[in-house]
Amino acid sequence: MERCRVTLTIDEQIGVELRLRREGAGLTVVEAAENAGLPVSELIRIEAGATPICAQSVVALTRLFGCTAGEIYDAVAFPDAVDARVAGRRYAVA
Repeated sequence: MERCRVTLTIDEQIGVELRLRREGAGLTVVEAAENAGLPVSELIRIEAGATPICAQSVVALTRLFGCTAGEIYDAVAFPDAVDARVAGRRYAVA
């Protein structure tokens, strides 16, 4: 059987990486949004890749997750790594 490749936009890749970092920190969307000073709806849109993330939100979230903006953007620079980590969780892979 042939595997399909999922191509994510840059905003989706950033959102995926932030979601994985949030989950790795053991935080819910509500907890992360409250601690980062963001509306919950905004964090949901950011994680879904439905809205671009501003620098202020990147700083707040990366501080909360104990990483740097560079680490988030490095993950985007290597999309195969992000695609592989999320392929089985969010998207159906045939």
